[in-house]
Formats: sequence, C-alpha cells, structure tokens
Amino acid sequence: KGYAYLLQALALLAEDLPTVRLALVGGGEERPALEDLARRLGLAERVEFAGQQSGVAEWLRRMDIFVLPSLQEGLPTVVLESMACGTPVIATEIPGTRELVQNGANGWLVPPSDAPALAGAIRRAVGDYTARRRCALAGMKTAQGYAISASAAQYVELYRELVG
Repeated sequence: KGYAYLLQALALLAEDLPTVRLALVGGGEERPALEDLARRLGLAERVEFAGQQSGVAEWLRRMDIFVLPSLQEGLPTVVLESMACGTPVIATEIPGTRELVQNGANGWLVPPSDAPALAGAIRRAVGDYTARRRCALAGMKTAQGYAISASAAQYVELYRELVG
C-alpha cells in the first residue's frame, strides 16, 4: 500500500511541521514492519497505529487531510469515503485514484513511491487552509456523484434512452 513512503514523508516534514501527526487506521501484515520503521525514523510519538476500526467515518472527519500512498488500487472507496466526509485527499497518481482525484481541484496527486513529493504535497496542503477547504468541498461533490442514488438515476436514464 505504500505506507512506508508516507512514514518517510513524515520524517522529511519533522523539522518544518513538528506538530503534524499521522494516524494509520486499519490492520494488516505490514504493521510490525511499519511500527519498526516509525521507530527507526524517530516518529514513534507522532504516529498512531489505530488498528482495525468500525467507525472509519469518525476517524476521517477528525483528520485535516487524508493521504493514500498506494502503489496500486482498483477504485479506492476510502478516497470516496474521505471526500464524502469533507476530508481533503492526497493520493498517488495511479489508476483508480486518477479516476476520482483531479489534481488541485478536489485533492492532490503525487507520483507513487516518491516520499519527497508526498512530503511536498502534505506541506502545501497543511500550509494552505483555503486550498484544503476548496478541495474538501469539491471532493464532497465528487463523492455525491458516486452515491447509490446518483448511480440509480444514471441507470434509469440509460434504460429510458434504450427503450426510447
């Protein structure tokens, strides 16, 4: 999923943004290695390994920024969930996220496997409340387009066109 690059990006931000914290929500077999990397990078006090959570929306609403450093994805529902919660998104520019995030409009895209680029995007987003708010509002509109009601309306319209 690319979380090691996110930890490396946080380490690059340590001096300029000492108050930035990271919450990693979810579980998986990478966790012990990521916890070790966080310790080695001197980030143990700045990273919370929250584990599997049932109330993910509450976590997303508490975040100032959601970061998805994935190396590959299908259509990442967590990006849509973040957008629906009004949390601006930084994600890697890979298939799937490219379908959802328009760079600078409703979130930010960075190259995969690039910790310095990820750190730069986080730095810019943290430093620009207006841009974060603009992306959050645009992201909410994007997420609405993927709601069940919107999809159902699109299917109804398609059937009407076909039946004609």
